[in-house]
Amino acid sequence: MADSLEHADLHEKQLFAPVAGRYAFFDWGDALVGHPFCSLLVPARAARERCGPEVLPRLRDAYLEPWTGGGVTTAGLRRAVSLAWRLAALGRAASWGRMLPVPPGGPGASGDAEGAYWLRELSAAPPL
Repeated sequence: MADSLEHADLHEKQLFAPVAGRYAFFDWGDALVGHPFCSLLVPARAARERCGPEVLPRLRDAYLEPWTGGGVTTAGLRRAVSLAWRLAALGRAASWGRMLPVPPGGPGASGDAEGAYWLRELSAAPPL
């Protein structure tokens, strides 16, 4: 899979639906170039909070459906999602560092807690 433009903070407050069937995504401040499966982190976490963890396998499989075929196995795609989940957590931590950098010799930035939260997520097993 080729790297792609990754929004890195995709949720329902980051898109407009100006007319039926058309969507406009905005707030690309956290965006980076990365694996396309990293885009699943934020929406999956929101879905888990709103609907419970039982929704995650269905959401994951619906997200992966366009990548099926061409000799790629479902098991391989699911493994890639699990790896991308952690990679996306690194991207979230890095975005806090870019957004609120610490000046040399200065006190910790206000984004330190958020960045540390995402780094701790690396030790958690991905729920997908």
